[in-house]
Amino acid sequence: MVNRYVFFIALMVYGAFAIFNLGFYHPDEHYQIVEFAEFKNAKNNANDLAWEYNEKIRPAIQPGFFLLLVNGLQTLNISDPYKVMIIVRLLTALISVCVIRAFVNATSGLISPRLQLAYHLLSYFLWFIPFVNVRFSSENYACLSFLLGIVVLMRISQDKRFFFLGILLGLSFLFRFQTAFLSLGLVLWLFFVEKVSFFKISLIMIGGLVIVNIGAVIDYWFYGQYTYTFVNYFIANIVDDVASSFGTSPWYFYFSEFIHLGIFPIAIIIICSFLIILFFDPKNIIVWIVLPFIVVHSLIPHKELRFLFPIVNFIPLIIIQALEICLKTKLFDGINITLLKGCVGVLIIVNTIALAILMLSPADDEGRISITQYIHSNYKKDVTLWYFGPMNPYRPIVPKQQFYMDNNVKQRMFDTESEKEQFDKDRLNLMVAQRDFIFSNHGVFKGVKLKPLKHGIPKWIDDIKAFFHYGIPNKSYVLYEVVM
Repeated sequence: MVNRYVFFIALMVYGAFAIFNLGFYHPDEHYQIVEFAEFKNAKNNANDLAWEYNEKIRPAIQPGFFLLLVNGLQTLNISDPYKVMIIVRLLTALISVCVIRAFVNATSGLISPRLQLAYHLLSYFLWFIPFVNVRFSSENYACLSFLLGIVVLMRISQDKRFFFLGILLGLSFLFRFQTAFLSLGLVLWLFFVEKVSFFKISLIMIGGLVIVNIGAVIDYWFYGQYTYTFVNYFIANIVDDVASSFGTSPWYFYFSEFIHLGIFPIAIIIICSFLIILFFDPKNIIVWIVLPFIVVHSLIPHKELRFLFPIVNFIPLIIIQALEICLKTKLFDGINITLLKGCVGVLIIVNTIALAILMLSPADDEGRISITQYIHSNYKKDVTLWYFGPMNPYRPIVPKQQFYMDNNVKQRMFDTESEKEQFDKDRLNLMVAQRDFIFSNHGVFKGVKLKPLKHGIPKWIDDIKAFFHYGIPNKSYVLYEVVM
């Protein structure tokens, strides 16, 4: 009964994340899915798309799914892009909560009864998990498909489960090719630890090949020619090393970045938990799944923290299993129980605060889509939006985006060498800039009166971030009205 209440609370929390996490965490989440679908809907052209289109390295399964959702909503007279994306995130949130519940129930046998409630709570509410799980991103859908594969493996006893496992692993691969290393770890665990026969392993491979070839058919529909996008991806990013042109990082990047962004005490607990399982229980299925994935990503020169998003839903299981080991081996013996409870209480408070802040924040650090949504909702007449350098919220990177574009909004770069005379006399003039930009360049705006209208990130959240990141330039956007 308690777990049922936890599930319903999770539905509400994830729903709030879906509503308030406007925009996209990384441009790939938008430009390689939404804009690709818009191209197929004849709302933009190939020249406007990201370079991945010409290289044919993006699988079309997720843009195709998005296209079906958009066209379905249009039949219900829902075409506002901001409402469409909220509905898409709400649907993703619902799928995620249901998959998490199935995964937790399937793996609950690995956890003792005394830690079951803690396992359920962590699985839904570890502060960054809802944020990742409401994203309509390749990382999230690859993770959810893989989790369902684990559910099939643990809940079905017949041999046919291996074929269905292969289908879900293949689906995970289609969403994000790098999850092949998750699948490889799982297959190796089945073969060497569980002693599963080669026949059953072959069923997994057959199921995976079926889905990969279905993906090729979908790609043919999208690109107009038969191709294997994962082969193109390997050639472009590994053989030709195009990915490294977007930056390279040392092998320890994921550890340092995770400690930096994962909230220090919680991040350390997660890393220590994995090391405990690796040392005390090296045959653990999670070790075999996660370790190859982390090692391979650490060896690849181009690194981004989001590349590890497909394993975030394993973290609660890692923490709880490490806690089980600590209790069984009496590693906590000699520690003052009151002090231990106090530390747990502090961690719960820190996690809750982080969860609330992340829930009410947009998906990015700038709040670009919060700004464009405000303009979309409040201004129907002609507007000129002035911006500086790369601070155009409608076009944060080089490829054009059409999905959020409003025809009544003209975007113009502000010439800092000129002043008031450049503003349009017959249009409403708005200006967008990063929060610290206007202050640090106040000399440019002598004689120009700016009225703040909208903070891309809620101001109280922005103030908290500014306090903890003192001295670091604030990237959040603020929208102003130019008072003529």
